[in-house]
Amino acid sequence: MGNPITPNRLEKLVPKADLPAKEDLFSNNELYNMVDTQIQAYINGDDYHCEPGGIGYFVGDLLSSLSYWERDEFNYLYNDLSLSHWFMYAAFLSTESSLPEDFYPNAEQGNEYFSRTEDLEDFWDDHSDNISLFALSPRILRNGPLMLQVLDFVFGVPPEQGVIYVDYVLQMFDIYPFIGYMFPMWTLNAFASTWGAQNTIAMGDGMTQFFETVGLETVGPEYVLYHEFAHHVQFATNAGYRGSPERSRRTELMADFLAGYYATHYFGSLSVEETDRSENIIMASMAAYNAGECAFHSPGHHGTPNQRKRAILTAKEVIESESDRTEIIPARELIAKFDEIYEKKIVVPDAVPADVDP
Repeated sequence: MGNPITPNRLEKLVPKADLPAKEDLFSNNELYNMVDTQIQAYINGDDYHCEPGGIGYFVGDLLSSLSYWERDEFNYLYNDLSLSHWFMYAAFLSTESSLPEDFYPNAEQGNEYFSRTEDLEDFWDDHSDNISLFALSPRILRNGPLMLQVLDFVFGVPPEQGVIYVDYVLQMFDIYPFIGYMFPMWTLNAFASTWGAQNTIAMGDGMTQFFETVGLETVGPEYVLYHEFAHHVQFATNAGYRGSPERSRRTELMADFLAGYYATHYFGSLSVEETDRSENIIMASMAAYNAGECAFHSPGHHGTPNQRKRAILTAKEVIESESDRTEIIPARELIAKFDEIYEKKIVVPDAVPADVDP
């Protein structure tokens, strides 16, 4: 029996067959990585100690907190209407950067993103040009023309029918506010892309909300921005890898490594007093740790919590080993250093043998 307080549901939306492959659209998608890979988890997982980072527990807590009807409607919106796709493709199709006030939780956070992006562009010698920042938020639903463009492009829904779908979702957000505009699951997400209308970094409301819950509301979103900008360094240097769990893991841990290098370097984001910089580096490594997962068989695998933390801290060691710590290593040379130490230091097996007491 359907929910007596909701209108009749609409026909399921099916993405068009000629859409670009997901791996061609963006480098990193935390929402799909966390939700889809809760179902499938596999590299040789027995080689690694792995407990899901905080983001995995965050997802579980959110879903378990839903009432019966909220869960029923969320499943319909997420699975049948592919609602999270609407927000992602809005980032690809939008032709302008978001405004500072569009970002969660306020314009101050948005201004910080724009300021840091300018710093990142000055810091790295190789990166995509003219990078735009996009606020990935359910509030995009209120941009009717963009939503209709998304529905037509992704699902082949003509505008006159698209209006019906948008109105339905707006009604559901009013009826079930808990799974509405502020529900993190819609935008527990951040990604970098060179596909579409512009070179983009999309920063999801849900990611910032997650870091708030683990006490990393300042360093967490900054780490995500550095990681996503690192993908634009990879795009410019042809250093990204896709298509398998190991290729994805290498790509993502390299982005963590590059993010850690920027965060650690004197001319990077943490150019402050040494004691404060050391504390912030530790906090950045914890942000990376909390974003880790154990989906060893997923083609979107990002690395375990331990591996993501080690990638950040290994970048710090690289800087400390330099005779001139104020010199910025060119991106291609730094990526070569990463390749040299990747298997020796970052993804080295760390599981405790079964016959050894931990």
